[in-house]
Amino acid sequence: MHKLDTTIFILTDRGEIRETTLRDVADLFVETTTAPIGVAEKYHLRGNEVWTWGHCGNFPRVVSVHKTEEEAQEALDDIRYQQYLDCNDLCDYATREEAEEALNRMLE
Repeated sequence: MHKLDTTIFILTDRGEIRETTLRDVADLFVETTTAPIGVAEKYHLRGNEVWTWGHCGNFPRVVSVHKTEEEAQEALDDIRYQQYLDCNDLCDYATREEAEEALNRMLE
């Protein structure tokens, strides 16, 4: 199981607690760029290789090569996890109880 598959709890703008996974939330923070196919994720898989479209989609190159497609997916997930950490302006909580405490503090 990858770190992105961890269950987290977030507070919605309606004051509700929602159970989700880091993967679902991290998808909101995936870096995109222009590419020959339109707008696409900057990092992507091609078989067992992780590729980037490069700056503005103009400089595609291999980032890493792996023995299997599963290992390549793991490497891509690591990149997505790091992008989530770098751009995270979302408060997430490890347990429902932590989320409830945070919500109660906000409502006081």
